[in-house]
Amino acid sequence: MELAGKTAVVTGASSGIGAATVRQLRAAGVRVAGGARRVERVDADVALELDVTDEAASRAFVDAAVEALATRRNCGGLDRRKLTGRNPVR
Repeated sequence: MELAGKTAVVTGASSGIGAATVRQLRAAGVRVAGGARRVERVDADVALELDVTDEAASRAFVDAAVEALATRRNCGGLDRRKLTGRNPVR
C-alpha cells in the first residue's frame, strides 16, 4: 500500500507504540499530526497537546489536527465533516 502523500492522526505520540507509529508513517511519506500530554516529545509534522481522558480536550485536538493537516502543504481535500462527524462552526 502506498502511503506517501496521505495524512494521519496518532495519539500517544510522545513515546512507545505511538512514537514508533509516527516515525514509521513519516518515513513512508505520510504527514502526521501527533497528540500527547508531553507534546514537547512529539516528533510529528504537527505536534499537539492531548489528554484522551478529557472529552473536550480530545475534540479540540481533532479540530486542531484536521485544521493543521488541511492547511499544510496545500492539502485542501481533507473533509472535516468526514473525520469528525460534524460540521465546523465558524
